[in-house]
Amino acid sequence: FLAGDSAGGGLALALALRLRDEPVEGAVVAGITVVSPETDLSCSGESYKTRRWIDGGGPTCDPMFRDEDPAEASMGQIYRLLGKPGESNSFRTDDPSISPLHAELHGL
Repeated sequence: FLAGDSAGGGLALALALRLRDEPVEGAVVAGITVVSPETDLSCSGESYKTRRWIDGGGPTCDPMFRDEDPAEASMGQIYRLLGKPGESNSFRTDDPSISPLHAELHGL
């Protein structure tokens, strides 16, 4: 059984995908539970726009998204971790192995 919250949720999903695509003898995922998983390091999901913080905006506004453009504000940290596009040894932010939102999720 795999479980995780936030970045750990993204890691749990990524591990489940890896085990589905590259089975390891004796390793079986019986279930996956994630809470608010980080699934999109490309920051391309619509929630980066629809959940932007607005004072008095109600329960759908996310206080983590206070910048005018939350996706753009997040990319600096992500590029420090993964490298900027075009740099030697950088990773694509939409690579399904690190951004499960971009993966085929069948068979999990």
